[in-house]
Amino acid sequence: RIHRNKQELGRIDISLTQENGAWWLHVQDNGIGMSHYVLTDVLLDFGRSLWRDSALREQWPGLARKGFEAVGRFGIGFFSVFMLGDEVKVTTWRDGDAETDQRTLHLRRRTNAKPILLCTPAEQQISEFGTRVSVCLKNGRASLLKNIPEGGSINFFTNQAPTQEMTLAQTVGVLAPALDIDVWCQDGAEKKTRVIQADAWQKMAPLELLRRLAPIYSEEDLRRNAENFHDIIEADGALVGRASLAHSSIGGFGVDVGALVHKGIAIGRWNRSGILLSGNNVDLARSLAQPICSAHALESWAETIFSQKKYKDSIGLTNEFLSLGSPLWKLPMAMLAEEY
Repeated sequence: RIHRNKQELGRIDISLTQENGAWWLHVQDNGIGMSHYVLTDVLLDFGRSLWRDSALREQWPGLARKGFEAVGRFGIGFFSVFMLGDEVKVTTWRDGDAETDQRTLHLRRRTNAKPILLCTPAEQQISEFGTRVSVCLKNGRASLLKNIPEGGSINFFTNQAPTQEMTLAQTVGVLAPALDIDVWCQDGAEKKTRVIQADAWQKMAPLELLRRLAPIYSEEDLRRNAENFHDIIEADGALVGRASLAHSSIGGFGVDVGALVHKGIAIGRWNRSGILLSGNNVDLARSLAQPICSAHALESWAETIFSQKKYKDSIGLTNEFLSLGSPLWKLPMAMLAEEY
């Protein structure tokens, strides 16, 4: 039976491997694992979410009692893996079961072929409780690591010729910039490295944080957007964001210097530079989300920035501050020699 160090609980390992000429993406956690029932009934029931199902109380009664809140809402998240490939393997070891009780669900041709459930072969077993999802990438590495025009003005919806490819570590940073658990990555034969440290976004230098959000933006653009970077804090001291007032350049979803983040995952964008915490997406298309910060927190953040810099185009920024809640009397303006 595995003996886990409590310091290592809550970890995700992501790797890319090449097997018989095909590229596989593996995502493994050291969580609670899945039971036979969850693996065969709930996971493959399209539109059914275990976290919002009565079965949760039967499988893990303690979670509901502790106020557990899942990121998933609609019960379709697992099926999105088929956007990357048609062959998927799910290996799981439920916390408390014997090591020989590991099971692997093998899905071929998406769900068009009957799934195969088997006892996990010894050479494919995972070393601790949790779950590993592996998908054979139908378009190789290109289906995961997006090719993008170099230096900003990114738009995945154009026919621009790609000139740069994000690394696996960069891709993970873009998609999950503020996780509260560690994430380790290994690309092929490269050394495994920690790309996300739990809650590190709260203390990272502004420029370093923006590099994580938009790793392929030019260094000049990132430095400009990192100016006057401040924490967004509620009256009770809760940190709800870190950002500058600079506008983020509109790019493809998920590659922007301004990100709305829920439970550590980027779920949308906002037109500033940095991170703003938000609630979960409210629609199936995952396009709408509401920031959790109060108007008071945004107003205080904006006033701090305004008080520390003399803007050349102050009149042009007046509407910006008004939209963030700053009262007009706090924005005195004057004209001298036909300049505000």
